[in-house]
Amino acid sequence: MTAYRYLTLMALVMVSVATEARAADCTVYQHRDYGGAYWYLNDLESLIAVDDSAVGMSGLVGIHYRPDWNDTISSFRLAPACMLRTYEHFKSFPDNGGGMYREWNASMKYVGGAWNDKITVAKCICGE
Repeated sequence: MTAYRYLTLMALVMVSVATEARAADCTVYQHRDYGGAYWYLNDLESLIAVDDSAVGMSGLVGIHYRPDWNDTISSFRLAPACMLRTYEHFKSFPDNGGGMYREWNASMKYVGGAWNDKITVAKCICGE
């Protein structure tokens, strides 16, 4: 194998490994310290913890309806330049959230007592 082919092959392997290593822009976890079940969100994707039939909207790109995630989020990881906007309740479109809300700019091993197991909507926003 020539040196050029070897270097080209190695560059392709490195790109594919780097692409796979980056799982998501935001990852929310069921338990503190990044434990339990988790859900990946990329830029402008939302996890809405209600049944889509109750909302009357389904199949929207970037919206994940998971009623089993209502009031379960306790920690999350954020990629650089990303934030997570959380809401206590689901209200309606286009806002998505209602009640208390917060914008988080850093990963949190524990969201604290005021937010633990109270999040109904989580939206990942990157690059703003």
